[in-house]
Amino acid sequence: MKALFLLIAVLSGAEIIHAQTDALSQFTAFQQGSSIQLSFTFKGGNTCLGTDIQRAPDSIHFTTIGSIAGICVSTDKEENYTFEDKMPLVNQQNYYRLILGQLGYSESISVHYLDYNDDVLIFPNPVTESTLLYFPNEKNELITVKIFDISGIPQSVSTTRNASISIGTIDISSGIYQVTVEQEGNVRYQKKIVVQ
Repeated sequence: MKALFLLIAVLSGAEIIHAQTDALSQFTAFQQGSSIQLSFTFKGGNTCLGTDIQRAPDSIHFTTIGSIAGICVSTDKEENYTFEDKMPLVNQQNYYRLILGQLGYSESISVHYLDYNDDVLIFPNPVTESTLLYFPNEKNELITVKIFDISGIPQSVSTTRNASISIGTIDISSGIYQVTVEQEGNVRYQKKIVVQ
């Protein structure tokens, strides 16, 4: 089955997060297709022997996923580097940091990687105050999202032409609900959510 990938960072910029250190002038991460692209720039005059790229699921337990050998930067100008994480942690936050040779660690940055197969992704689920629904909508068609209780009574109705929508659940009692994603009156997807 062909996987569809939501390019949140490219479309909205919301997931692009910047970090600064004494040696770096920029450090960014964003999802592009099925991978996460890292980009970082060393300030001129900061030299180091090699750079390790690390990833973690929680900003604490990092493991090395790649390395760039050699001198990291020129003594008189900035140097740009890129790295592609081809196996990011699926449907969760990915934290990244750099080990800048003898210069130490960079600050950590993060990006949420989304992957779904022609379906609906609801995150988070269970829900406390609001949740995001992601679904294929390449042609920007009008999509109606409805939340029903176990008796089939609608609790919420929202529309969008995007490939995602935020649904508030503050006014909905705790319990299990059915979410439908409809296009032109036809139900395309059905999912369950738990409201806490």
